[in-house]
Amino acid sequence: MEPMEGKYNIKAISNMLGIQPGTLRAWERRYNIVHPERNSAGHRLYTEKDAAVLKWILDKTSSGFTVSQAVGLLDKFEEVDSMASPPYGSRPHFRFSRRDSWAPAPL
Repeated sequence: MEPMEGKYNIKAISNMLGIQPGTLRAWERRYNIVHPERNSAGHRLYTEKDAAVLKWILDKTSSGFTVSQAVGLLDKFEEVDSMASPPYGSRPHFRFSRRDSWAPAPL
């Protein structure tokens, strides 16, 4: 199985992360943060990346961010990450500082 292939159903993700299935479906619909594949029966199958994104969102919300604010931060990270291109070599690495502002990671 490829790493990005969906392998977790909604119940598994719900149990892993402690998010109710209805909340997962609502976040998918409202915030467009994960895009689970569908199996032949139409059931959602989440990837490792989906699980990581959802875990990151949970971490931010437990730190005081709203879901909407956390999704906004995630969008900014993805935007900056997609802008990196040659001639600068590989994509730059970013990390969160204590206040969740952008800071280049040490190389």
